[in-house]
Amino acid sequence: MKLYSWDECDNCNHLFGEYDNELALFVQPLLAVGNFPAKKGVPKLRGTGTTLERRKNNDGRTTLVMMSECQDFSEAMAINPFTRTMDMQLPIANQRFRPMFAYKALSKIGFGLLPRSEMDNFTLLRKWLLDKDDIEGFNALEVEFRHGIIPHPFPTLYCSLNRRASDCDAIPYMHLVLAVGALMFHIDLMPDTKDDHLPPLPFGATQIGWKSTLSGPEGEDGFEQQYLNPMFFNWASPERENHPFTGFHIRVGISDQTISISPIPRDRINVSGHGAKH
Repeated sequence: MKLYSWDECDNCNHLFGEYDNELALFVQPLLAVGNFPAKKGVPKLRGTGTTLERRKNNDGRTTLVMMSECQDFSEAMAINPFTRTMDMQLPIANQRFRPMFAYKALSKIGFGLLPRSEMDNFTLLRKWLLDKDDIEGFNALEVEFRHGIIPHPFPTLYCSLNRRASDCDAIPYMHLVLAVGALMFHIDLMPDTKDDHLPPLPFGATQIGWKSTLSGPEGEDGFEQQYLNPMFFNWASPERENHPFTGFHIRVGISDQTISISPIPRDRINVSGHGAKH
């Protein structure tokens, strides 16, 4: 799955590639455990001591195989006979990334979707994106992250740019939704002046529920991707920081053969102050 842009010069492509690489460091373990293909196939989990692999059975179904190097396997797996569930911990290597660059990668996607009539409202954002050394343009870079049922890769890429209906509304002017498979990002694009009437808001004050639906072939059911409760991060730091997830929690229903995989947060970031610093 690829997107091509024919109106981007080589210099901008190189610059934005640096931003994209930092965003890739964030999503790589999530794509790997979700079996979602990237440019060079499904990414591999690095240096965890525990690996997760999917194998196709003869009947076409997929078997989830977990292999651990720990000598006491009870450290990685536990079975609850009362709930008839099996829980496993899948640690991941700490891929440090630069949050501000990852945020710029998301902002660039939103900026690229702007109609020409909106360009004059985002001149400061454009300047900030074109200068990788500008770390003072905006002081609160809130990212709302959601994930769906990770074991089932949802083979779609979806972008939506949403503008508020009235300038009197107490919500941000422009909002980007990006869904890649089972992963979803929400950010607000920072306009020059359109949000000046908004008071400082705590992180998580603006939330948008979302689901994606993929229709099936004629006569067959489609697939609906629900996205779970949001996590909020402040990606304002230009320095390399720890990955916000330390691993994944895997729960298998022994009776109904269901499986769910969810990331384990390193910590939650709640920083007040929403808006731009000009």
